[in-house]
Amino acid sequence: MVTKDCAAAGISNLVEPLLATTRLESEAVVTAALTNAKTLHGLCVAARLPELTAEFISAGLDESAVRARLFDKLVSSGGGFEINNSLPLDNDPEPTIKAKQVDTQSIWATRQVAQNGTSKGARA
Repeated sequence: MVTKDCAAAGISNLVEPLLATTRLESEAVVTAALTNAKTLHGLCVAARLPELTAEFISAGLDESAVRARLFDKLVSSGGGFEINNSLPLDNDPEPTIKAKQVDTQSIWATRQVAQNGTSKGARA
């Protein structure tokens, strides 16, 4: 269950820390840990530090503690940091092409059929 849910959420690298912290006590504990892991992973990715997610999960930190540690990490790194609210490129869906090329032959054939059909009807 843990492996499957982690793979579905895109956090398959966090299976070992989740198993270590939850010890598979119960389904409710595992589900809560998975929800927390998804949240922490999102915070770390937004801070451009996804490698710290496993460390935070192993430490058993909650969302507010992770926010504080990420803030301290970014501020103490020196040199300032760039705020970028764009989504990571990995999650962008492939663009779908909705327009298709005009088929002039079929348009011409349809008009010819329409003209020939009404002119024959008018003669009769």
